[in-house]
Amino acid sequence: MEIISTICVYGFSYGFILFIASVGLSIALGMLGIVNAAHGALLMLGGYIGISVLTLTGSWLLGLIAAAVACGLISLAINEVFLKRLHRQQLQQILVTFGLVYVLGNVVLWIWGAQTRVADEPALLAGNIALKSISLPVDRLVVILVGLAAFAGLWLIQEKTKIGSIIRAGMEDAEMVSALGYNLRPQTVGALGIGLALAGVASFLGSPVLGGMSAWMGPRMFFLCMVVVIVGGAGSVQGTLAGALLVGVLYVAVAFFFPPFAIIATYIAMIIVLLFRPRGLLGRMW
Repeated sequence: MEIISTICVYGFSYGFILFIASVGLSIALGMLGIVNAAHGALLMLGGYIGISVLTLTGSWLLGLIAAAVACGLISLAINEVFLKRLHRQQLQQILVTFGLVYVLGNVVLWIWGAQTRVADEPALLAGNIALKSISLPVDRLVVILVGLAAFAGLWLIQEKTKIGSIIRAGMEDAEMVSALGYNLRPQTVGALGIGLALAGVASFLGSPVLGGMSAWMGPRMFFLCMVVVIVGGAGSVQGTLAGALLVGVLYVAVAFFFPPFAIIATYIAMIIVLLFRPRGLLGRMW
């Protein structure tokens, strides 16, 4: 029982970090048809900026905010300068953004060096909470709570607001929505900005879970986020959460018993989902 509880706590916390990291990529794919291979590198850059602000100010909260704002703004700038000109041209998008991966990786090496960095957690997040015979790390529980809050906010916007209705209609038939007089651009750019800012939150808040920030973690994080999006379904907040939790728990469970096969298990899960449900568990492909 204790082993199962441990796997669930660590698996769910890892899954929620993957959800926060992946939801921006899911929005880009499902709403805008953008394949941003630099997503992981942008996440990494946001984490480094947040850690630098933490080091300069000593404020963990300011570091978190800086990571979110930096990741969101830089990602939107890249979208405006490069990706908007390549609408629905996935091959060209992949080539351009893979080039940006190496540019951003070298920028990080130039500014911060090759040393892996982790955001130092405040005393409030240190320690454990004893629950019967189980010891639950406070930082992991905070990750889960932040992930739940992010999901609840995004779900409410998507399902319960007029803006969400317009976005969902635009995903199905953008031309018809435009013909009815609605301008999709502000809504989609806003949703994309929120999703990408959350990637910065994931990199800073989840740096201990992700093994720290390193200059070449971008490709690894991109492929991991893509696994989550493909398993859950592009464009669906619920699907992204389902995919992230499935991948997170599976990864931790396999790592607990057979560490070398943990990452392999996630790709096998993705292949199985693609074979039987190409659109993902709860989503739609662009």
